[in-house]
Amino acid sequence: MRRRAGGRARCIFRRCAIWPTNVSWRRFRIAVGYQHQRWQAEAQRLTLDTACLSHLPDDDGADRAPRSLAQWQALLPVADVNIKQLLVNPYQSWAGALSLRLDARSQQLNYQGDNLRLQAELQGQRLTLRQLQLQAPTLASPLACTAR
Repeated sequence: MRRRAGGRARCIFRRCAIWPTNVSWRRFRIAVGYQHQRWQAEAQRLTLDTACLSHLPDDDGADRAPRSLAQWQALLPVADVNIKQLLVNPYQSWAGALSLRLDARSQQLNYQGDNLRLQAELQGQRLTLRQLQLQAPTLASPLACTAR
């Protein structure tokens, strides 16, 4: 992360800003800690730019990456992640609050936005969809479903 003169901050990955350079450092709040044997991370606002995905490293062909869901889950830290406002450019109409509760056995996701609401839990390979509500411009009323 770089802090610039004038109270501005940005996070750079391979020459690509993860959040815009016009974010004021004074308004940007992020906290990371360890409490009750869980990592805790909280941010007021996080903006991701999908154009930056092309800057991620390509697969080098090595077999180091886990291949199964269980292997990926085993790598997860015991953590709670809360982002009060997540924006993904160029999809600002889908902005919302993101909450993740992670450990190797269970992953819970809660996303609450104006156009998308999602509550889901993954235990092993069993996915429980507690809430999915989608309001798209082309839909007269919201699409809602639950599943297990």
